[in-house]
Amino acid sequence: MAEFYLSGKAKETRRIELPWRNFAIKQSVPIWDLRIRDLRDFEAYILDCLRKDYGRHSFLGATLAGIEKHILILGRKGVMPVLGYRRLASSRQELLVARNWQAGEFKDRKSKTLDRKMEAFNEAFNAFIDNPVDVDGKPILSTHDCLAMCAVTIGLCAPSRINEILTMSCDDYAVIEDYLDDPYDIQSTGASNATSAHQMLVITQKGSKGAEWAAKPALNFMIEAFNYCIERIKQAGARSRMLVRWYEKHPDKLYLPHELEHLRGGLVTCHEVAQIIRLSPNAPSAASDNIMEDLRKKCFLISNPKTFQSDGKINNRHKIYGMEWKVLEEYLLKKVHKALEGCRKVTAANLYQGKLSNMLFLCDSSDSSSPYLPTAVTYQTIRKRLKRLSTGIPGYENPPTIFEKLNITIPENGQVKFASMALHDMRRWLTTQAEIHGENLSDVVINKWANRSSLAQLKAYDFRTAGSLAHASSMPETQETQKLSDFSNGMAAVEKLEDQFGLERAIVTAHDAEVAFTSMEAISQAVEDRPIATCSQGIIVLYPTLFGACVHQHHEKPCRNYSNDICGACMGCDKNFHVKGHKPTNDETRARAEQLFETVIRHLENLAFTYNRGVADDPAALGDHMVTLVEKGLDRKNLEELANHLVDHFFEVRDLLKDRQLASRLEEAFVARGVVTRLDDVSIKNGAIIKYHAPLRHAEPPLELAIEDQGGREEILTEEAALIEKYPVFSPEPQGTSAERNQIPPGKIAGNI
Repeated sequence: MAEFYLSGKAKETRRIELPWRNFAIKQSVPIWDLRIRDLRDFEAYILDCLRKDYGRHSFLGATLAGIEKHILILGRKGVMPVLGYRRLASSRQELLVARNWQAGEFKDRKSKTLDRKMEAFNEAFNAFIDNPVDVDGKPILSTHDCLAMCAVTIGLCAPSRINEILTMSCDDYAVIEDYLDDPYDIQSTGASNATSAHQMLVITQKGSKGAEWAAKPALNFMIEAFNYCIERIKQAGARSRMLVRWYEKHPDKLYLPHELEHLRGGLVTCHEVAQIIRLSPNAPSAASDNIMEDLRKKCFLISNPKTFQSDGKINNRHKIYGMEWKVLEEYLLKKVHKALEGCRKVTAANLYQGKLSNMLFLCDSSDSSSPYLPTAVTYQTIRKRLKRLSTGIPGYENPPTIFEKLNITIPENGQVKFASMALHDMRRWLTTQAEIHGENLSDVVINKWANRSSLAQLKAYDFRTAGSLAHASSMPETQETQKLSDFSNGMAAVEKLEDQFGLERAIVTAHDAEVAFTSMEAISQAVEDRPIATCSQGIIVLYPTLFGACVHQHHEKPCRNYSNDICGACMGCDKNFHVKGHKPTNDETRARAEQLFETVIRHLENLAFTYNRGVADDPAALGDHMVTLVEKGLDRKNLEELANHLVDHFFEVRDLLKDRQLASRLEEAFVARGVVTRLDDVSIKNGAIIKYHAPLRHAEPPLELAIEDQGGREEILTEEAALIEKYPVFSPEPQGTSAERNQIPPGKIAGNI
């Protein structure tokens, strides 16, 4: 252990000493005289303690594991005989059973009250904002109570351990904002004002338990509360921050306010010492009694500088005790440097590592006798203000918690009690809520948000109830299914038209589909209970798109054709249906048609620039029209002429284009223009279905690539026809319907039809 201490790796000595302290309670044998029997007796004693109180399993297990580890090290170092001591398997199992039982009990108890605790804190936070006062007009919440509220609020912005919060610096956060021009706020100059479109708060904190420093995105609705708390914390530590900055610049010079600067370097009296430590010229002389007692051997009689008393009478004390400035400064500086070192220690094992004056949780001392000392918030400062803790000192109790001061209660175990919180409850609650409501958040993302080094730690923070877990794994409850018969009839009409084209691409229109506007609204507005229709594939679910409806079954297999690119959406997909008369989707189709046409023009401009620079490998591949227009010099009119020609005659030029991206954009523009043309055609009635028949463009592009490697669908159909011609037995035969009522058990016919 001495080697471990000397190595400087020990952040906390208590955990190392604790096993031996407990061992000394039961055994009085010196270490070098220990025998295996003594260790077995101590192991039995630990198990007896465990059986009396399962709640001590962590402490007792750590004690026994520490003894085993240290015995092994001491034997290896030759301090004692090599005993080869190992905990019995039965002891390990009993400790494991106790741990699992305690963990289950704790989770069950915590999961029932965690939401209630957060509700109680929300009520306390509202009171914290209102700043209530008692009958004497004094604030009910002290400065440290307010700092505890701020620390918990920061912990609710992103899941964090309390040591990560307390070791934050003043600049350990950043706000990222996106701005857009507001078209509704135009000044007389014609310029539009920029408005914030999106805001994100990122909190940077140190890692714990092996995790590295990381940035955590905060919940958006907590940004205002976070900023408010940061300002309150800075206000509460203004004096301490000022003192720390002074001592960073002048480590060997005691701070004095401007009105007391005249005392530096001379003889100081008892009253002047009180002024110095209180940082005020109005301090009472009694404030310096403790210091004068400590320095009594260095005090001597000096002339009283005050001739008159405060009431105007002549002062009869001509001699009073005083000391030299150097003696007082040296004494107080020792206390100051010790206080500066103590400010960094936020927990027993965690220190603030940055520039001390930049530490966020510096606070002004609540002890009015020593305002000359800087102080900071510690783990215990916050902990005892959220939960009443036993002190172990007879006749002394901790001050009332925040919830007791505000009279906030919660039901717990059938009783109404004052609310309380553990410092890990914020982290537990955020993780649990992310698991319940974060449908798009994986366990890895949630664990990364909390900056945990191991994914296995997530289980310890998941306090979902058995009901929540069952609900998460159950299928969604649906109401009565809405079947759109008009859409079913329209799809049947479209399928008949598509049979005429086979694998050929074309835009088909079912004039007599008569799909109602309400059907399209039902498709576009549904969230969980989506309407259904029938087609040759059976009963299918209808999904909304920007341009109409999609008949791909997304719940069975995700669409692999969708893309955010303007040419990679649903417009040219074989599964997309347009319905004339539904204004939202029709307007979106018209807007997309204009965008696609502009995209084609921009693409042609780039090709023209490339051609003029001599970079193109084979300019003739662009076709005769491109060569002619390049020779004339491409202007806007010629580009539009070329774009219109390429879009209108897409099927004629698609095989001549080497640029597949241009070909893809031309096809999308061709479909959009064809659909818009039919939307504007007065001879086509509202309710008609317009569809781009493209069997090779669907939700699974990799399937078409695989088929293309085998020669394409035409080759496959040719081989299939040849196989059937050679072996007619494989030819498909339609099967008619037949009555099979005889297979229904007797007595079950009624009510089952």
